[in-house]
Amino acid sequence: MRWTPKAEAAVKKVPFFVRKKVKARVEKKALQAGKPVVELIEIIQWCIDFYKQHSKAGERFAEIFKAADSERLVREKNKMKS
Repeated sequence: MRWTPKAEAAVKKVPFFVRKKVKARVEKKALQAGKPVVELIEIIQWCIDFYKQHSKAGERFAEIFKAADSERLVREKNKMKS
């Protein structure tokens, strides 16, 4: 499965000892959603779902959340222009 550069960069911030498992789960969710490419938003959604149970661990992904929010804003602006 293909990954966007931002998604690749984000998953590299996941601790190495769980990175493979995270990638597999993110890809599974993306496939179930019918997406051919993993985007940053899939990683963020997985993190939110998983780390709801572990509040302190979610702090590690603050940078990912910020990047996704700005990516979402850019998409919304582009849709408005179209």
